[in-house]
Amino acid sequence: MLFEYDGTKITYKQFLLDVICFASKFDTHFKNNNNLIFANTSYKWAVAYFAIVISGGVAVLAEANLKADELNTLCSKYKIKNVVSEHNFLNEGNDLLFININDIKVNISQISDYKFANMSEENVCTIAFTSGTTDIAKGIMLSHKNLCCDAYAGCSIYKYEQTDVVLNILPFYHLFGLTCVLLASLICGNRVILSNVRTFFDDLKTVNPTSLLLVPEIVEFLLLRIQKSGLQETVGTRLRKILCGGSHINKETVNIYRKLGIYISSCYGMTECSPGIAINPVEGGRSGTDGLVISCNQVKISPDDHEILVKGSNVMVGYYNNKELTEKVIVDGWFHTGDIGFLKDGFLSVIGKIKNLMVFDNGKKVNPEELEYKFMDCAEIDEILVYKSSNCIHAKIFSKSFLENSEAYKTISLKISKVNSELPYYKRIRKIEMVQEPFEKTSLNKIKRRNLNE
Repeated sequence: MLFEYDGTKITYKQFLLDVICFASKFDTHFKNNNNLIFANTSYKWAVAYFAIVISGGVAVLAEANLKADELNTLCSKYKIKNVVSEHNFLNEGNDLLFININDIKVNISQISDYKFANMSEENVCTIAFTSGTTDIAKGIMLSHKNLCCDAYAGCSIYKYEQTDVVLNILPFYHLFGLTCVLLASLICGNRVILSNVRTFFDDLKTVNPTSLLLVPEIVEFLLLRIQKSGLQETVGTRLRKILCGGSHINKETVNIYRKLGIYISSCYGMTECSPGIAINPVEGGRSGTDGLVISCNQVKISPDDHEILVKGSNVMVGYYNNKELTEKVIVDGWFHTGDIGFLKDGFLSVIGKIKNLMVFDNGKKVNPEELEYKFMDCAEIDEILVYKSSNCIHAKIFSKSFLENSEAYKTISLKISKVNSELPYYKRIRKIEMVQEPFEKTSLNKIKRRNLNE
């Protein structure tokens, strides 16, 4: 069994038949064209994706919450020829072809005659978009080789078993979901149960999964549910591992899960690298790091600014229609991630982004993420943003505890004072501001930092 959703079970054979049938019906439209998939994550999304790529087309992956004007702009910029979607958002008179994603029906006569497109592993098959916290999203061209090499290399560290049952809430239009759930499951032969954020916690009890792939915020919230209701009552009896990506996970949270018999594998990646760069093994991982460098890429640290550089078969073909930017970030085969980090014994630790560095009049440079990470163990601080203002370090804090009881401000102030006492003078937070709403975030739940520093 490959997929299960809403009580429907799909075998690997049925998935192949559905993909070939969908491709055979539309391959003349898909081939050599950019084809937009605009739909919520579902079984039919997976069918549409593979139908496009085996037809020799390029699948352009759009977030499911884009507005009509954004979609029309995207279609124009990326020269979209066909749109696979649940709803026709196209304007009248538009020469794009709308293909209903629900139009998947098996016809054996079509399947028997189907011939796969003649493709090279170097051909671009997917255009995905960055979910960056400071920049406008960029279209990233990825080849068959990029995605397959990354998925295989990741599976060699985060080892799925054929008996694994994965309850998935990750969107397939992001590469964390596409590569680490969809492609990895096809490679390893495990079973994927499709869920969503609304039903996830109810589904945990009925599905009884062995593995989850989550972002840190959901990992933290899940732990609160476990501590309130009990382990088996929350996740069942079989959960043994969680792959956590998107941003840093609190080291103490990892340790608490481990005591419960659940191993958290942190990982680090970028869309430009298909996306995996490093993954912590389930056993033998190193808590506090972002993972062991995977076999399909090399990683080195720039001696000048400690930037993480990546070279390998998973590094993108380039940015769509932007040769200048591509040549700026890929120099002599090395992709410049823009992230700061260090390597030790093959394990990579990421400590921030070069473009977020706060540079002061005295020449000192401070990494805001490094400071923010020091507050992850404070229960009263839900979210914190550190930034430069008037040549000093300030912080904005969102705290549910403070909104419910202003006395929580004392605990927050004490935590700020304690962290400051352990830091050199120029790294200390001088002013804090309590905010009423959570910060704006990307679709991978990273806080957006646009126009933050003066």
